[in-house]
Amino acid sequence: MRGNALNNQLSEKVTTFKSDVDNAAKKLEFIKTQMNFTGETINGLKSEVSKKMKTCEMAYHTLNGLVHGQTSTMLPSMTGYFDETLNEFEQRIQTTQQTLFELNSSIDSLIHANPPNPETISKVIQHQHQSFLALASKVSHLHQQINQISVPNQKASEKNLSEIAKKVLVPLNK
Repeated sequence: MRGNALNNQLSEKVTTFKSDVDNAAKKLEFIKTQMNFTGETINGLKSEVSKKMKTCEMAYHTLNGLVHGQTSTMLPSMTGYFDETLNEFEQRIQTTQQTLFELNSSIDSLIHANPPNPETISKVIQHQHQSFLALASKVSHLHQQINQISVPNQKASEKNLSEIAKKVLVPLNK
């Protein structure tokens, strides 16, 4: 009787302890998520501060040069900095324009596309089938030629292999 009561008390304490551990684990997971988010925010701020510091440094050197009449010595480095910044910006613009063009083309083709008819699909599949057969034939031929090579020494086999590859692969590229 007393053993059952003791077991019940122990079971309740274990259940309570387990519940407390589960709650602590959930809180730790939340803290971990918050720390990751905070770390990402800090890295973003560091990058932003670094960019602003470069701008401030350039402004400081420009003002300092103007005050002390040293603009002629600073002009090449300032020009280089702004040329580099301009080039990076133009490259980003070109990349963005290309991406936008591709997206617009894709959207236009989806909007204005006529569904292919069964005859067209059949022709495409037949053409792909013929292409795969031709490619398989060339791969098989290359495999047979490689198997026929005797390997008396390594240099001779490399030379033969490169000659065979040239003979077989050149027609593939045409």
